[in-house]
Amino acid sequence: MESIRQIQGDWIATISALDASNNPVTLYFSDKGYRDDSGRYFESRMKQPAVINISGNDGGLLKVMGSSSTGEIILNNIDGRFNYLADYALDGRDCILQLISPQGVVTTWFRGMVTRNYERGNEVSLTLKSLSESLDTPLALSRYLGTGGVEGTASIAGNVKPRVYGSPLNCTPILCLDTSLVYQVSDSATTTITGVFDKGSALTLGVVRASLALLLSTTPAAGTFDTYQGYFRLGSVGAQQITCDATDTLILAGDVFNQICTTIQFSSGQRIIGEQPVIVNSVTHEYQISVRAGCVIDDVFNNGTRFTWDGVSYGTITDLRNATITAGFYGKFQGSFIVKPLIDSQYPFGEIALGTITCNATDTTITYADTKTITVNPTAITILNSVGQIGLFISSDTTVRDVLDKIVKSCGGYYWLGDRADVSTSYNTNLVNAALYQEPSATADLTLYAYRIEGSTITRTATGAGENGLPLYSIVANYGKNETVQTDVLGTTTAARKSLVAVASKIQESADLAVKNIHPQALRLSFESLLVSQVNTQTVTDRLLTLFKKRFDVVTLTYFFDELPRLTIGMTVKLLYPRLGYAAGVNMVVAGYKVNVQLKSVEFNLIGHKL
Repeated sequence: MESIRQIQGDWIATISALDASNNPVTLYFSDKGYRDDSGRYFESRMKQPAVINISGNDGGLLKVMGSSSTGEIILNNIDGRFNYLADYALDGRDCILQLISPQGVVTTWFRGMVTRNYERGNEVSLTLKSLSESLDTPLALSRYLGTGGVEGTASIAGNVKPRVYGSPLNCTPILCLDTSLVYQVSDSATTTITGVFDKGSALTLGVVRASLALLLSTTPAAGTFDTYQGYFRLGSVGAQQITCDATDTLILAGDVFNQICTTIQFSSGQRIIGEQPVIVNSVTHEYQISVRAGCVIDDVFNNGTRFTWDGVSYGTITDLRNATITAGFYGKFQGSFIVKPLIDSQYPFGEIALGTITCNATDTTITYADTKTITVNPTAITILNSVGQIGLFISSDTTVRDVLDKIVKSCGGYYWLGDRADVSTSYNTNLVNAALYQEPSATADLTLYAYRIEGSTITRTATGAGENGLPLYSIVANYGKNETVQTDVLGTTTAARKSLVAVASKIQESADLAVKNIHPQALRLSFESLLVSQVNTQTVTDRLLTLFKKRFDVVTLTYFFDELPRLTIGMTVKLLYPRLGYAAGVNMVVAGYKVNVQLKSVEFNLIGHKL
């Protein structure tokens, strides 16, 4: 590490890219010029090493946190040295920003991806996002092929196969093999079906089969059902509003959170998410997202509504263009696709006009050594598990972020990914952390002194957690979600089942009406919860009410450091300031921070109580 000690206090950036010939390359930059032990030179071109914005995400529970983390690197291009970058593909690629401290310690401050590069005067700017953006990736769900058997007919081709997480109630399964009355509620091998109901009335479990083949080869007795993993088969036709309860082996909030995160595996640059393709032929509705032969179209959307794939593997673009595609479907070949609008005689030419066409795609020919996986901090799993059991049923397209948001909101907590203090030394690991909304720690990790605060920047935007900046008098959680509301059930349905299926969810409220006496305009906070248990839900609402029925300050300020400290979301800082009632000091939680590494300044977003 001798070469590191020789250039103390240096910033270096390592960026993956595709060159003008689409070959993977790596770019190396620094603010002073740096050569590592292997002889690799980091070119001295960074005028502004980075502006980094890190934020926690509470799923939208409160209005005090963001959802993404961003940054920017500015390169000196006065001599046109980096004009070639206009022909390079940097978007979606890895960017790692590190600081070599005066003590010679190498610390990763930011790990993320480049979103775009652009020229401005004599500068080239690289805008960054943390790898939390990978959470916007569609949740990895299988689709029905429509080829018969349990893959269903053409009528469900391209539809998402359902998935059970935790223990959801009264799910509507997919009839995937109608001739044999075979249903599917989850494509997970670890799913167990705990009950099947015909219009609310419980059916009798027959045999838990050892294989799908045995399930398909044996007809159950009338009025009963057999199961295999996430499939079940009825012995006879009933009232035909079939629902079921199911559970997975992982049922606690933290375990499911981890299960969702660890399904993400991606390589920089491979995924194209929600992009608008080029119109090739507006008459035939042909589009192209990529000219590369290794591109595969995954999904096509019209104003956000997904078209159904026609299930045909076309051998050439000519085959695709000559195909007869059914209305509401699309055909594809490599990076091209043709959509067929729905038909309505009231519209010109009988076709309903298309809106904004977007697509998801994967380039299978782009591979990197820096393939990443998402890892959840074991402490975060334990924290979320302490909240209790959840139930989630997914039967349509969604994203990883949407599911994680729902889980942390249910727990009354927040999560974050990739801030500097919590990233491992390996470039291949991205650590997700989570915490519950709690009182700030009695012992601060860092003290902020008034003389280092830029005076005009300190702002207290609220003294309460409500949307109007006032304390909350009530916390309401809608828990125990019923996936299929049924008000018309058979007479043989039990009273308990009738009560359960008649409403979308149960309601748990924790309230303190005395708050209303002090703050007549105090609001109620309501949210949807995935929790199953009333006891666990009340624990959450009681905790949130205790926190948010009283003084809850939201403060932003800019602070200057001699040396940038270790920072992380959720840490406690002690704020000493002569105004705002903080003269004696107040402990607050870091909900977000924006680092300007050139100025050695941090813009803090702090939350907490004036105690």
